[in-house]
Amino acid sequence: MAQRAREPTGEPGGGGAADPAHGLSSLAAGYRKAEPYMAASSTLLASVAVFTLLGYGLDRWLGHSVQWMLVVGAVVGIAVGFTAFFTKIAAATRADHRT
Repeated sequence: MAQRAREPTGEPGGGGAADPAHGLSSLAAGYRKAEPYMAASSTLLASVAVFTLLGYGLDRWLGHSVQWMLVVGAVVGIAVGFTAFFTKIAAATRADHRT
């Protein structure tokens, strides 16, 4: 059985490839490129959900008849989420332009 020759990586013991995308299918390479954008959207979703649930919990705990804390929590979650979203997108875009 023939073995493939290993490409040098500069790592002790050799093995693998210097290019991290070497040997990946096109689908896997696409997911690797999209990972920062998927992480940014997950951060946005999570921050809105967490702050909205915190507001809901505060309204229940304080016994409010009008859900003001829920609204405040949702607005704070949207602000925090969009700030984190655009920060991550800007960083990913800068990294894409460097390569």
